Amino acid sequence: MPVPALITDLNIVAASNSPAGTDPIGNNLDDYLRASFAFIAQLRDSAGSLSGAPVSGTNGLVLTGTQAAGRCVYVTAGATITLPIASSVPVGTCIYFRTSTSGANRIIQPQGADTLTNRVTTGNIVLQDGDDALVQSGTGGWTAFGGIQNLGASMQFAASLAANGYQKLPSGLILQWGTLTSSASADVTITYPIAFPTAVKSLVATAYASGAGYFATPNALAVSTCSVSAWSSASTRVSAPIFWSAIGY
Repeated sequence: MPVPALITDLNIVAASNSPAGTDPIGNNLDDYLRASFAFIAQLRDSAGSLSGAPVSGTNGLVLTGTQAAGRCVYVTAGATITLPIASSVPVGTCIYFRTSTSGANRIIQPQGADTLTNRVTTGNIVLQDGDDALVQSGTGGWTAFGGIQNLGASMQFAASLAANGYQKLPSGLILQWGTLTSSASADVTITYPIAFPTAVKSLVATAYASGAGYFATPNALAVSTCSVSAWSSASTRVSAPIFWSAIGY
């Protein structure tokens, strides 16, 4: 095994690291020693864990690797904080951000050509009151992989905020909503934006016509569709805008 260049080149099994007792070291002893000292310094600076005194994240702060690697940064209200250049810290370096005061949103942004992603989107992190975020360095940028701020990237909170949309919750509950126009001659079918995996627990429909006193009735509830009509009386269907919402799992 040659002189290790990165801490990730090392093996947790001592006998798998170099130099072995039979290896000719020659003039490389100093290189092995310097590599070992560099790895010790990386551990001292907590490149992959969180330790050391918190950093005060005031507006306009541009973080450096030695200042923020493995640290907690308390971000003040309205502050914009710039991450260190990812290549200036070891791969896997973590920085934890949390809000320290109430007030305006905070922005965490990458530096230079670095990117900042969270598995779904690429761009700045916006922290509201009570939010936190854990970011990790990689090749060419940073990845947000923990903290409340990153929950929106979880498929357990998947959503579509369209006119006919849905919101998933970690419990398995799904909220869906939409609009359509009813028919004066027959039921109209609602097709949910996504099918409920198991069952529909509730569906509410409202017919809207200013001053008309219309009402709507849903029926034939299924996991992917239902039917709805609008009425001006118990026996008279009307064509009218209908707003509906459904809950299921």
